[in-house]
Amino acid sequence: GDFSAAEAYINEGLAIARQLGNQHAIADSLANVGFVYLQQDVLAGAREVYTEALAIYHQLANEQGTADATIHLGLIAFYEGDLEAALGKSDQAYDEAEWLYEAKKLGGDIHLEMGTELALEGDYDNALTAFQRAGEAYEEAADIARSDPSIAEGDCGRWTMVMELRGRRGVTAHDAFDQAISACGRAVSINPYRADVHERLARLYWKRADLANDRGDDPVPYLDDAIAAAERAIAIDPVSAVAHATLGGTLIVAAQRHEGQGRDPKPDLRRAVVNLQRAVELDPSSVLSHDDLGYAWERTAKYEMSVGLDPRPSLERALAAYDRATELEPAYANAYNNAGIARWRLAVYEDRTGLSPFSTLSVAISSFDNAIDRNPNYHYAYANRGLAWRTLAAVELEAGRDPMDAVAAARSDLAQALELNPRIFFAYPEQVAVEIIAARWAMVNQLSPTSLFRAADRAADHAIEVNPENAVAYQSAAQVHRYRAEWKLAEGRSVDAEIREGRRHVGDALARHPGLSAALITDAALLAIAAEADPARRRGLVRQARQRLDEAQRLNPQILRDVEQIAAQLNRLE
Repeated sequence: GDFSAAEAYINEGLAIARQLGNQHAIADSLANVGFVYLQQDVLAGAREVYTEALAIYHQLANEQGTADATIHLGLIAFYEGDLEAALGKSDQAYDEAEWLYEAKKLGGDIHLEMGTELALEGDYDNALTAFQRAGEAYEEAADIARSDPSIAEGDCGRWTMVMELRGRRGVTAHDAFDQAISACGRAVSINPYRADVHERLARLYWKRADLANDRGDDPVPYLDDAIAAAERAIAIDPVSAVAHATLGGTLIVAAQRHEGQGRDPKPDLRRAVVNLQRAVELDPSSVLSHDDLGYAWERTAKYEMSVGLDPRPSLERALAAYDRATELEPAYANAYNNAGIARWRLAVYEDRTGLSPFSTLSVAISSFDNAIDRNPNYHYAYANRGLAWRTLAAVELEAGRDPMDAVAAARSDLAQALELNPRIFFAYPEQVAVEIIAARWAMVNQLSPTSLFRAADRAADHAIEVNPENAVAYQSAAQVHRYRAEWKLAEGRSVDAEIREGRRHVGDALARHPGLSAALITDAALLAIAAEADPARRRGLVRQARQRLDEAQRLNPQILRDVEQIAAQLNRLE
């Protein structure tokens, strides 16, 4: 509406009331001015007039006015991020007028925000306690005013956070999801035309899809519901930054699903970027939107690398978005973690293209350090730092240098990540890779790698158990057989069982992701070892191995350095 006209009209009435000395009218006019200021986000002006109004209401012993002014002062403190002060005001307002359900509703919102902040800091137990208190406040508010949909919307948001938190700890979240669906359903039944409730539903389904995707379950039903709810919210409120951001986040999960199945993720990634860019245009102060925009660009870079394209422009955009997120909120651990992933991916690209990755890896590890400093229970940051250490160990091994310091650091971080959450499926293949590096170094130094291969086997079994639809899990298992076959060949022992089992795992990986070039390379390596061990079948095996390498290079030209050693082995065998 025309707030300037409303403000002028109310101030005119306030001036008349002051001239007449009518204290009731003065206080009411001040409260009305405060309301107009709140609608325009003029928080300092709103606080000033509500404070004056509160003093007059106190003098007049006006309980309704006192409670109303107090709750609005609590709302101002809430908007300013002073949660303790806001909670004090909401409690005070409820004490003044127990029929004022808005006080309990505000208390629920404050506890929800407190819990969210505690969760971001890694204090999960106290976060869950705050969410429980939020639920109690929402329940009391609903007992007074069941027809207000915003109460049920808040409760839906609370259960969504509980679901996310349980999922992060590897605990089942089905009950929390069902409770959130029920709460959002109540809000929709009261008023289906509010964008807010559809935003809540979209976020709920998005986060449920993300959990399903992480665990190897089918996220598609949740993705479809998330997209539908976000699009409904945008239809109701086209300038809803939250709805655009939620749609963008959902599309990233859809892209990850498609890429994991060997399908083209580009259409979803493009839509994700468009919606997240729109979200930051509508709300430039949104930390989460900048972070998710960075993630959309990082996922784009990941895909570009997988098909042999230069990922650096996308990674630059990702890092710019992460930098903006940390400028807005220096304590936000997730943006540092995501920046670390982007820098790690850049280091991998540098290594593949003949550039030194050491400086970039060092910066990536520092980014993960920053994330862990801000959230000591951040399991993803530990897992990702372990990935960076594993990459450093691999680079050192290929250069003929001792990788064991980096191996030790990777082992420690991956173990810590899995202690915090045993269902981080990508950490198990990383453990496999770390133990293979250690085994290869043992072989270089003419030591037995037997125990290291066994450790790799155990990690591969866990990877498949935790996410049986993850192609990389089977690919990592095949890698164990590849290098154990290489060792047995050097020892003059039979490699038949290793070749058979390794190729079986390659088949399992390609069945889930037909375009997984790493699996094709592993298959070529296994065929080359078989050709070395079996002169009678050598020609046919070498031909098959070359076909695998050609197919891998067709899918991703950047892997040339990965296949050079196998190609040289095949040349020698011919």
